[in-house]
Amino acid sequence: MDHKYQSKWLDLSRREQVLIVLCICLGLGYFVYSGVIEPNYRRYYTLQEQLPQKAQTYVWMKDQVRGIQSLLNQSKDKEMNKAKNEAKEVSSAQAPSLVSTLENSIKQIGLSEEVKRIRPQNSGEVKIWFSDVKFNQWVSWLDQLRRRKIEAISSRVERSENGLTNIQVSLNLPGSTGNNSGL
Repeated sequence: MDHKYQSKWLDLSRREQVLIVLCICLGLGYFVYSGVIEPNYRRYYTLQEQLPQKAQTYVWMKDQVRGIQSLLNQSKDKEMNKAKNEAKEVSSAQAPSLVSTLENSIKQIGLSEEVKRIRPQNSGEVKIWFSDVKFNQWVSWLDQLRRRKIEAISSRVERSENGLTNIQVSLNLPGSTGNNSGL
């Protein structure tokens, strides 16, 4: 087959051969231009037009990030100050106010019925006896106290026959003169 095309090529005049080669080169040039060069130029000019808008959006976003970071820092500062103030309030409290704080927290979490006895000690501790309490509810109450900077010094937990628990716990404020041996 190659021989067939070669003979046809040779049968053409020099002028026709030049025209065919020229048309092939122009066709390839057109495809290269329209498929590669022109789309890249179009994309380049589109990006050039969008650049000021994108730069403005970038500046706006950076300003928003700074504003959000400022608000977060203010929020963290407020939370830290609130925690410090609560710690000061709790540490400056005396045994009677500790008892009232404990009574209020017991009412809030719904353990009033289970409390059998609350007894303040001379050392600043407060002992509380619970009867037939749900263990998870009691642990939630302890966690609430921990957030208020009230420490559980000791506890005794016994399972009762009905699947609930009987608990005796000693509580204290940090820095008070109690035995800080933990649970």
